[in-house]
Amino acid sequence: MSAEPMAASIDRAAPCAPSDAAAFIARALDRAAGALVHVTVPAPVAPPEALLAIAPAEPAVLWAPPDGPAFAGVGIAAELDATASRADAAALWRRVATIALSDAPPRPRMFGGMAFAPGAARRGAWAPFGDGRFVLPRWRYAVAGDRAWLTLAGVRPGADAPARAADLLRALARAGDRGRPAASAPRVRRIDALPRELWRAQIDAIRAAIASGAVDKIVAARCTAVDLDAPADAAGVLSRLRARYPDCFRFAFRFDGATFAGASPERLIARDGRHIATQALAGSIDADSRPDAGDALRASSKDQSEHGYVVRAITDALAPLCARLNVSAEPEICTLRHLLHLRTPIRGTLAGPHHVLDLVAALHPTPAVGGVPTADAVQWICAHEPAPRGWYAGPVGWFDSAGDGDFAVALRSGLLAGHRAFLYAGAGIVAASDADAEYAETDLKQRPLLEALGVDA
Repeated sequence: MSAEPMAASIDRAAPCAPSDAAAFIARALDRAAGALVHVTVPAPVAPPEALLAIAPAEPAVLWAPPDGPAFAGVGIAAELDATASRADAAALWRRVATIALSDAPPRPRMFGGMAFAPGAARRGAWAPFGDGRFVLPRWRYAVAGDRAWLTLAGVRPGADAPARAADLLRALARAGDRGRPAASAPRVRRIDALPRELWRAQIDAIRAAIASGAVDKIVAARCTAVDLDAPADAAGVLSRLRARYPDCFRFAFRFDGATFAGASPERLIARDGRHIATQALAGSIDADSRPDAGDALRASSKDQSEHGYVVRAITDALAPLCARLNVSAEPEICTLRHLLHLRTPIRGTLAGPHHVLDLVAALHPTPAVGGVPTADAVQWICAHEPAPRGWYAGPVGWFDSAGDGDFAVALRSGLLAGHRAFLYAGAGIVAASDADAEYAETDLKQRPLLEALGVDA
């Protein structure tokens, strides 16, 4: 169900006055009574995470890729959980009535993610996240270059919705005028990292499994708990990640007061019509360890072997679904603040109308976060890792009514829950791995979130 944009005398490209936007939304709600309305007005440009600070008590999402429009949302107009079928999603999209006071705003999207493995996000602070959850935000804010849009979604969202839209537009204008001030970060009371001796024992157990022939590789993860003297400011964390990691996929999901946030360097899959893009990202080195770190990474047989597992797994998963698949002949160096990674870009053309969620299911988990063989490695992880991963290393992103979407692997991430933050990092373990070197690598991978929390890492 759709509706043509209603005529208006104001500039459809520029942000409109809050009162004009409120009047337009009121008319749109009258026109689409009973439908799941999705009504969009031009908005002022501000950092997308500002919306999370404007409405700090509401469920929220943020998706900010390095190469496309950024989105933030608060409230929930509709949602689907891990048990939902494609038919459930199609039925939801058929109910949507799209009305826009703007030229070509982004179309409706569901934002969310999935646990690393079934059951990994059902307890403690992870409980509101569950095995999978996707939401259509009540209020969505989209930013693309020098343009922005505010969208209201819902069935009979209430008589106060037009006034709320005006309030949000005014607050976004203030946030855009001043930028997001650098709020003081909470002070750290305590950092509880996994003791090295327990990590060594975990790696010894993995190497024993490899030596037995049960697996070739297992990705070991560890969790560091950070106690703060005040609740972590998720918007502040995301703002610092934006400044430090502009080439990463920033994301956040807030349910029942807990926020899972991060800045991942790894795209899992993007679908735009029949065109897809993904990458293999595996093999790492400390960027500051030596002047020729990039050359050393390329020359490392251990890292090249680990990277090869991921390239083969991705191509094996996608080849049956694609009419064409292009894999770069050699990996390139992906440079982040503290780490270098081997990265192989992969692009293709689908052979059929495969939904992006089908592609996610085909790829996740890759050997970069699970191991080889995947099923055996994940089974070992779920049975032996001391802390459940929750949504860490799971797929996070969005999909729309056309089956298009974009997903990242939820790396460089943490769960912010009141006065505590739980930070996650992993390292691929093969027969030649050194436990202390892998522990140091996970330290580097936790540094982005520690820095964003205000910890001197």
